[in-house]
Amino acid sequence: MSCGLQAEIFVKVLQSEEYEEMEDKTVMAMGILHTIDTILTVVQDHKEITQQLESICLQIIGLVLQKHVIEFYEEILSLAYSLTCHLISPQMWHLLGVLYEVFQQDCFEYFADSHKECGVESMKKNIEDTSDMDQT
Repeated sequence: MSCGLQAEIFVKVLQSEEYEEMEDKTVMAMGILHTIDTILTVVQDHKEITQQLESICLQIIGLVLQKHVIEFYEEILSLAYSLTCHLISPQMWHLLGVLYEVFQQDCFEYFADSHKECGVESMKKNIEDTSDMDQT
């Protein structure tokens, strides 16, 4: 399946009315993002292919940012990273400004969710337990 076709499917899934109610669609969309990222990783040494994929990826990134779908931020940032490893195009420089604006609005929620996923509270408890053991 081509990257362009996967991008089309991703856009349809994200724009469908019942998207927010369907966990299966989220899993499918996440899988598509991972597949596209894998494709970018495989072709990263082929500048001309990466440049062709950039416009497809920018459509996906733009849609996720426009809809503020925080659960996909990590994946789209990975796509952006893959696209800027060797060369930063003017479009990718423009994305930096867009990301800044979006993170001004969403950063608290994004990082709060990330802390929950990482288990910050359990990490704090482990640190406290370790400190208590050191004192004895």
